[in-house]
Amino acid sequence: MNLACRSSDRLASVIAFEPAGFSILGARFILWSLREMFQWLLPMPILRRVATGDPTVRHAFRPLLFSSLKYKQHVPPQHVFTDEELRAIDVPTYLILGERSVAHRSDEVAHRVTALNPNIRTEIVPKGTHSFSMRMPHIITSRILDLVQCRTGS
Repeated sequence: MNLACRSSDRLASVIAFEPAGFSILGARFILWSLREMFQWLLPMPILRRVATGDPTVRHAFRPLLFSSLKYKQHVPPQHVFTDEELRAIDVPTYLILGERSVAHRSDEVAHRVTALNPNIRTEIVPKGTHSFSMRMPHIITSRILDLVQCRTGS
């Protein structure tokens, strides 16, 4: 999204799943993140009962989680897209937002971006959260394939 706002001449299109930049992430997001990370630590039989999505995907991410804890993370300042930045996007852009996002209010984001820029279309996935990759990987795959088929005409 940042590149699309600043140098969209270098892009053919954009597809973004639950992008940041539409509100400041606060305590709600941090608490949700901690809960999500805790679930990664659960044994597979318990994880199957308490979490949606494929537990195998979560377990595949476990080594990344533990490795990331070794580093002192620097969180850059949060940036919220301005109306001017969103109007500057001149390539087809597809935002897939989760109905239950903790990063922003999806209905407000969808209304705002479609009112500002006809190049941006949105989809709000029912019951979707900020963790599409773990909870609904089929959504990511199908939307990317749909976009590629539209772009190639096949």
